[in-house]
Amino acid sequence: MTSSVATAALDVFCAFALRSPKRWRIIRSSPRADSSFVPAFPRIVDKRTDSEAGATSGSEHSAGIASRETVPSRLYWERMAQRPGPRGRRVIHASRDQGRQALVRTAVLLAFAGAMACSAKGTGANSSQTTVDSGTSTRASGGSENAGSGGVSVGMGGAFGGSGGTGGGASGSDGGGTTSNGGSSSGGSSADAATLSGAPLALSDGFETAAPGGPPDPSLWTVASVDCSGAGKLAIDGTVAHRGSHSVRVDGGGGYCDHVFLGNASAVAAIGKQLYARFFVQLGTALGQGHTTFAAMKDDDDGGKDVRMGGQEGILMYNRESDDATLPTLSPAGIAMSLSPMTSPTWTCIEIHIDESAGTIDTWVNDHEVAGLVENGTATPDGSSEWLRVANWKPSLSNFRLGWESYAGQTMTLWFDDVAISSGRIGCGE
Repeated sequence: MTSSVATAALDVFCAFALRSPKRWRIIRSSPRADSSFVPAFPRIVDKRTDSEAGATSGSEHSAGIASRETVPSRLYWERMAQRPGPRGRRVIHASRDQGRQALVRTAVLLAFAGAMACSAKGTGANSSQTTVDSGTSTRASGGSENAGSGGVSVGMGGAFGGSGGTGGGASGSDGGGTTSNGGSSSGGSSADAATLSGAPLALSDGFETAAPGGPPDPSLWTVASVDCSGAGKLAIDGTVAHRGSHSVRVDGGGGYCDHVFLGNASAVAAIGKQLYARFFVQLGTALGQGHTTFAAMKDDDDGGKDVRMGGQEGILMYNRESDDATLPTLSPAGIAMSLSPMTSPTWTCIEIHIDESAGTIDTWVNDHEVAGLVENGTATPDGSSEWLRVANWKPSLSNFRLGWESYAGQTMTLWFDDVAISSGRIGCGE
């Protein structure tokens, strides 16, 4: 179909390019087996009858040249064949000179048509681009998830992230530029610029300002081994990090005195009765069956005893030091209500909320609430029933600590990073 249209278009073009008079018509070449020639160009057919052709000069006719009285004087036709055609017509072909002229005209017209077509295409493309660039995003620039500045999912900053889009990136796909949720706050670095609740951060530290091999920032943290000290140690690690390039590495021993913690009291005092603490932890090995602690908060209303988070029976659990209660209850059903953190090289995000006024606990792991680590004031079988055996439990927390303490011989190398404390929900920021 395309070939037929192209051939017809060429035939019509040649008719105009050669400016043939009305008595000449163009027909498409179709070589025949009995022909002594194979034409490469359209054939020009003389409409004169044999009697009209015989009226031409004998010398001219015998020489095979069409009469100049019947052919435009500016054209020179060379008769390539003299063979009767339908209804006595004679077929002649354009000379090589005329063929060259036709090809030149064809090239010029095609170039002009191509330029016009390209111009029209460019105009359409520019119009389409204007529509995209001037489009209004369905979500605001700088806070969108799938749009940047200008256009839906298109514009400055590239797709998915955009200019200042989700994750705090400066430009490019998926935020680009800056590490996600980058920026510093409250004396820390490489932690969250904002919380899920919008509450300010009382503490935010990614340990980027501390030197590898040394202690964490002493203006934020105190390193201590309560009661006694042994093999436990901690220092800034410049080779492992959740974000940035630094974290805190803790090497905890298997005995009680081999414990070590870094702690902060000023941030806890500043936020009041709603404690939200978020941190990322990477465990060198899985939690064992014995009781261990890696996060602790001192409860001044319980004789200075700790509210502790750690592991037992291979799962995450809370333990109240004063009466050894656990959340959840360490029954098969209670164990099934919690989970085990991932081990190295995977980071686990843990967020704790303790409402001191209501005496409740909530916990999120990788931004998902864990049913076995929730205490909402109502006792649940295998869940919070053991924890609530102390009536009207309402702690008064005075610090927040991270480290390692083992009560059954398990040693552990673990890392902490991107620690934040606030009076509102923080989130993992991933």
